[in-house]
Amino acid sequence: MARLFVRAVVFAGRRIGGAGSFGRLGTGEGNKAVTVSIKGVAKMAHVPYSTDSRALNNTPRVNAYPKVHVQRIAAEMDYAPSVVGRSLVTRRTHTLGAVVTTITGLFPAEVVRSIEATALLHGYRVILCNSGAEEYGR
Repeated sequence: MARLFVRAVVFAGRRIGGAGSFGRLGTGEGNKAVTVSIKGVAKMAHVPYSTDSRALNNTPRVNAYPKVHVQRIAAEMDYAPSVVGRSLVTRRTHTLGAVVTTITGLFPAEVVRSIEATALLHGYRVILCNSGAEEYGR
């Protein structure tokens, strides 16, 4: 059972943290994995959600101390941004689709492998679909 201990932190003359345990992190009931949300990080860091978001996105609109504080708390909580959430906000999925007639031959497999390698270099993921048209004579 992991526990997070934080000393009192004074920010702009105001106490924003307290000594003590904030409870278990990373496991829920029955030891199931619990994902940490950006709002959970904001709550643990005692900062507004907007400050938390700006700090984690490394924007210049947040001062150095809160940025480092939020990033440290996020690292301690093993926070990882949600790819789905990010794509909903930015309206970009960075996903490519490839439909091939068959992937059993050597040539199609090499082509698909090259597509995937190039896409990954540019920050995209590939969804592969085997249409099976060759098997059905279409």
